Amino acid sequence: MTPTPGPPDRVPGVPVPAVESGAGAQAEYLATVISHIRIQMQAGAVSIDSTAKAMGTSVRTLQRVLRRDGGVSFRELSNVARLRRAEDLLRGSGVSITQIAMDSGYSTPANFSRAFRKASGVAPHTYRQEALAARTLT
Repeated sequence: MTPTPGPPDRVPGVPVPAVESGAGAQAEYLATVISHIRIQMQAGAVSIDSTAKAMGTSVRTLQRVLRRDGGVSFRELSNVARLRRAEDLLRGSGVSITQIAMDSGYSTPANFSRAFRKASGVAPHTYRQEALAARTLT
């Protein structure tokens, strides 16, 4: 039996960064970093350099704050954001898996499928089918 899709805001098997479970200034800072990552994803390329510049800090300071306050690296945080974007597209659109891979920042559909399967335990097309089935039941 394959796992069913998780709540709308997270991919099953992907750890929730501390930003979502914490409070205060650290959570706000991490939420801002995630926001910058999402903006960059829409533009087509995510980089720590661009994020640090947008945050008004150095790359090293950004790395240190993410590790200390969020318990994640920039790469881990951007991967979570990419997978969540892909999950949203799989659940809510008829866009092809190839287009979802590109829109989520993956270089190839194979790389996307591998990352999604590793994080969620199911292939993207299976996740989409299960999400559609769950939606029709409610």
